[in-house]
Amino acid sequence: MSPASAPAFADPVVDRAQVHELQSRIRQMQATKLESRTFETHPALGPLLPGGALKAGAAYAVHGSTTLLMALLAGPSAAGAGCGVIGMPDFGAEAAGRFGIDLERLVFVPHPGDQWLTVTAAVVDVLAVVAVAPPTRAKDGDVARLGA
Repeated sequence: MSPASAPAFADPVVDRAQVHELQSRIRQMQATKLESRTFETHPALGPLLPGGALKAGAAYAVHGSTTLLMALLAGPSAAGAGCGVIGMPDFGAEAAGRFGIDLERLVFVPHPGDQWLTVTAAVVDVLAVVAVAPPTRAKDGDVARLGA
């Protein structure tokens, strides 16, 4: 082979610099996250929540405390978000109003019966924050459908 037809190899120093530049750009793109909507809640509860607020699309469990639930709903409601309460006949509207929950923006379905999943699916499509107490343990598939 003559020297004129020998294959040309790229300069390894230039290649390394390009590789490092591309790796840096990839890391920056991977670090970029879509900002998810958050809902402020009662100031005393902020430190207990990841990021200090309720995150849109997230699920939280509250067991045995309507007061805690009302405190969680009060912030989003006061900020103008629509809230829903499904399957909780003991949820008191007067107490909710005293917590600062805007009753004009509250959808309350105390007894959805065995249609709780259908009712919940309809409500989560239009309201920002929804609390639901299923009459029985929710199946994993039902929870996945609600989260989709």
